[in-house]
Parts: sequence; structure tokens; C-alpha cells
Amino acid sequence: MHAARGWKPNLLVPVRDAATLRGEYRLLRALCHPEGSVKLLGIATRETVEDLSGRIDALAGSLRQAGVFTSDSVIDSTGFETGVVAGMQALGSAFFRPNLLFLDLPDGPAHQAELPSLLLEARRQRVGVIVCAMHHEAGSGREQVVNVWLDLSAQGSSIAEVLTEGNSHLALLLAYRLARAWEAELNIVGTISRAEDEASARAQVDEIRDLARIPATGRTHILVGEIEAVAHLSPQSDFDIIGLRAGDDLAFMNRMVEATRSSCMFTLDSGNENVLA
Repeated sequence: MHAARGWKPNLLVPVRDAATLRGEYRLLRALCHPEGSVKLLGIATRETVEDLSGRIDALAGSLRQAGVFTSDSVIDSTGFETGVVAGMQALGSAFFRPNLLFLDLPDGPAHQAELPSLLLEARRQRVGVIVCAMHHEAGSGREQVVNVWLDLSAQGSSIAEVLTEGNSHLALLLAYRLARAWEAELNIVGTISRAEDEASARAQVDEIRDLARIPATGRTHILVGEIEAVAHLSPQSDFDIIGLRAGDDLAFMNRMVEATRSSCMFTLDSGNENVLA
């Protein structure tokens, strides 16, 4: 893949469990090598701060050895949400200011309640968001196929409107980077409301591929219906990347992991990304 990119991901990765981070090591490396960066932020209690500090420092060292610019720190916080917000605010003026907040799909009612306010704070600080949902059995699979989803139901809209309204700038940028790192197929899966719009939707995707300089290493698939209803018809991938829309919630994310039978990244644009630049 030869497309040039001015945008690069500088990830802020909050960590409360180093074991989960180990499972995402290859994904973080693929997204950020060679020109991105990772800031690991351990969120600990007074009782766990020493143990978490050692584990996170070791993981940061492994990422650095793999060629990813990585730094790490641990804060003693009264809660995960409070610690993440404090970290975002403190790093807002840093030289390597994070432009992406990397979150795991939370499980359990207590953790799930934290997500909406974290998304709100990220939007307020104009930081993009990745919510990563690893499939409990497949993991990152064979690392050979990446699907990125586009909502093309608003036929007649400009390409810029389609990408902005669908929160798709970040999804496409990350899909490109992941496919490049894995030397994988990059499929664009578009959803439309009416079968008669298929030809114009394909033309839109062709234009997006051309303007975004995305090599044609995969296929274009146009599916008729809502994303959840047609997800099982998409080509089997190792990762599906989906821009979050208004109304999408944790239940939607969990259902998409099951429907696609793959790990998923759900993205929320900050407004600073532009895949067409």
C-alpha cells in the first residue's frame, strides 16, 4: 500500500487490567507502527498502584522494542472514569497530545455506566475514540481481512457529507493502517435502504477509494438494509471497523460482534480527521 497519510494516531490507552492490554498488544502495534505513538495510562487504587506500575512498564518496554514510541504512567484514582478524564485533561497540552482515546468495550453494569461520559468528554476535548471489542473466541483472527462499514443510505449527499455524518473519517483511516500493517484485504461494506440505489452507492465507494487513495486490495460490497440486519451477509473478516451513529449503544456494539463473528472497532470522529486530505 502506497497511499500517503499526514494523519497519525497518538493513542491514549487507559489500563485497569494489564492482562487485557496484553491481548491487544498486536493491534496497538499495527495501528501505531511506525509513526504513531501510545501513551499507557494505568488507573489504579492505592492498593494496586505498585503492581500495575510494574506490569504497564513492562508492556511499554515491549512496544518500544517493537518500534512504537511509547510512554507510560500510573495514577491513583478514585475511579476509572475520573482517572481517564483527568488524564485527558492533563495531556491536552502535552507535546505528543493524544488524538485518540482507546477504550475496551466495558462489561458489567458499573463499567458500562462509565462509557457515555467518557465519550462526551472526548468529544468536548476534540479527541477521537476507538471502542475495541475483541471477539471472545476469534481474537484478531488470521489478520488477513479488514472490513470497514459505510452508511450510504442518504443517496444524493456529497462524499464529504457521507463521511462526516457517518463518523467514517476515523474508521477509514484506521482500516487503512490496519490493512497496511497486516498486508490484508480491505473491504468496504456499504449499506443502502433501497436495492435500486446499488449502482450509485458503488460509484460513491469508487470515488471514496480514489479521493482517499485507498488501494483496491479488497472488494466493495453493497448490502440492502440496516447494518445489524445485514451484518451476517458481509464477508468474514478478522476485524470490522464501524463508525458510531447517534443512538448506537453498548447493546448495539455487542450485537455487532456476534453478527459479524469478528472483533470490532467502533469509532467516533473528533472533527480533526480527514481521510480525503
